[in-house]
Amino acid sequence: MDFRNRYRIGGTSENITLDIPASQTLDGRIYRYSPNRDAHPRHFVLGNHDPDFIVRDEARVRMKLEPRSKQSICPYSGIVAPDEEFLHPDDRDAALETRKILEGEDQIASEELHALTGRTAAVRPSIFARTGAYR
Repeated sequence: MDFRNRYRIGGTSENITLDIPASQTLDGRIYRYSPNRDAHPRHFVLGNHDPDFIVRDEARVRMKLEPRSKQSICPYSGIVAPDEEFLHPDDRDAALETRKILEGEDQIASEELHALTGRTAAVRPSIFARTGAYR
């Protein structure tokens, strides 16, 4: 049941909403996959942002997007699209697999509760998961 604290972003006890992060490199950079089929290479990574960084006016003139927007720019083709479009299909599948694992953990915890106390959870929650684009 710890996953509710790790990934939960809302919902009720019967209908939990989780935000499972997209895959990252070991140093925390985010993998991206260009939606433009003609971009070569299609894979690239984005680094973490510094929340204390203040953008100077000189730098802002050269920017296509505001910092920390919910969009990405492919560095190879220049295409601008919402972050969700830059997720690799395998990353989506991995998030769904993570959701299945978390549901299994919840089921095991419920069975352990029943074995120890003879009680069961009143309501089996349904879980909605989405892949997040952390910045």
